[in-house]
Amino acid sequence: MLKPQLSLILKVSSLTLAVLLTGCNSSDEKGDTYTREVVVIDGQPAIFNGAFFTSLGYSIERESGQQTTAPWIEDFTFRWGYQVTARIEVVTYAEPPEDGPMHEYRLLEILDSSEDEVGTVYSFDGVFLRNDNTFQIDEDNEGYYLFLDESFVCAQNINCDQLVDMSNDGGTISLEFEYLGQSDDRPTAVMLTDWN
Repeated sequence: MLKPQLSLILKVSSLTLAVLLTGCNSSDEKGDTYTREVVVIDGQPAIFNGAFFTSLGYSIERESGQQTTAPWIEDFTFRWGYQVTARIEVVTYAEPPEDGPMHEYRLLEILDSSEDEVGTVYSFDGVFLRNDNTFQIDEDNEGYYLFLDESFVCAQNINCDQLVDMSNDGGTISLEFEYLGQSDDRPTAVMLTDWN
């Protein structure tokens, strides 16, 4: 008597699983695909070098273990020093725009986050100085600066005004920031400790 019920349960479970798995990957009439997956977004932003600009993006580890850089994650607010596990939707365009990305990332849900240790060092090599906004004075916060629109403070031995002057000179530099921790007493969580 239990065997027919067990068989029915297995059939319904298999059908439900098939429907759920199909819902994770889909496509539209243009051939664009939509995939949902869990990723880890690093607490250090990534340098994203476009054809005509340099910006900060996100370093992402995908479920497959593949490392990728995303220039933008819709609805995600980045915080230095926080590694975030999130469920996202990845849109892969069948025919990406000539001046746009092949993939678009959308935050669906934050599942977990963990904070880096105070004193963690974040290094950036090969930063192109080709935008007026590579380095700027933070007009909203006296004594602070902006690196690609992210606020930072300079260590006492660092001449950040010189970096602002070099912002669009076409060279490349390496940078080292130290994580200070999040605080309501300052507008940033990082301090520039070295550059060359």
